[in-house]
Amino acid sequence: MEAQKRPEGCFIFPDVIESRKCDNEFGLITRKGAPVYALSLSEVERLCAENTKSFKEKNPAQEAFEKSLKYASKFKKINSYETSELCRNMLQQRGLSARETGMMLNLMPYNAEEAKSLIPTLERFEDDLVEESIKSLVQYKETDNVV
Repeated sequence: MEAQKRPEGCFIFPDVIESRKCDNEFGLITRKGAPVYALSLSEVERLCAENTKSFKEKNPAQEAFEKSLKYASKFKKINSYETSELCRNMLQQRGLSARETGMMLNLMPYNAEEAKSLIPTLERFEDDLVEESIKSLVQYKETDNVV
């Protein structure tokens, strides 16, 4: 059975599309009740680092994890996984969705205007809330230590 590309850019098996419905904001079909959220690059780095250790021999999956690890290490805005988790919790307590939280952590916009132009769904929030969230992210970033 071959996977087909969906209009949103996701690959899925045709028989799965008919038997299951998407229950998350990303339009991905997952196991029922499985959480789906956008990862920060710090989270990607940790997951890839842990998974590359489990490979016993070279294979395409290991290469993908290694490339993702290298990318995440180079471009992450928050150094430690623990700080990334704190930031994620803070943003979600303020009402941001999983997707918005992941984008805020990876983009680290300078102000509400930039955040709303990069993440249009943030328009539903007052500028003050977005500005305060950005200030909190900056504070977390400044006190961030790699553990």
